[in-house]
Amino acid sequence: IPSLDPGDRVVHDTFGMGTVVAIEGQGDKASASIDFGSEGVKRLLLRYAPVEKLREAPAAALRELPPQSAPGGL
Repeated sequence: IPSLDPGDRVVHDTFGMGTVVAIEGQGDKASASIDFGSEGVKRLLLRYAPVEKLREAPAAALRELPPQSAPGGL
């Protein structure tokens, strides 16, 4: 069972990318309301739902990326 919090980004085998809106219950009874955009908000029982939490790059790592150069090296 993935550990999710509101605001987490997830991917589901059928519904695609989504954002966790709310978590209810604990352990085997934990469910999540996830906004899948055009597919709508779905309430899923986490022990059965094929959802995977997406990793987020730490903000510090994003600041350390080198600037991208223009095409042609300009």
